Amino acid sequence: MSVANFEERIDICPNDPRAYYHMGWWWHAMKQYAKAMVHYDHAISLQPAYSEALRDRASLQAACPDAEFRNGTAALKDARMVDVKCQTHSKSTLGQNMKSGQMQC
Repeated sequence: MSVANFEERIDICPNDPRAYYHMGWWWHAMKQYAKAMVHYDHAISLQPAYSEALRDRASLQAACPDAEFRNGTAALKDARMVDVKCQTHSKSTLGQNMKSGQMQC
């Protein structure tokens, strides 16, 4: 897949949160963190309980190599929303870190 595929999907389905999530995932993988955050945010604005987008945004905020995007408090909030949806902390690494006390704000 390429960025053009994701852009085309957004053009075709501008209200599909999955299109924005996948574009965010692409930018995250390409280490374009600002672009990733914009797309994760938009996916979540379209579907507030979108667990994959919440999980990946939390991951970016918790462990981004660029300090500008790290926000432990926001990461924990997103991780908790994912855990509520999954009904268990063991479903996510972030949830496991929260339980063990490894996640710090």
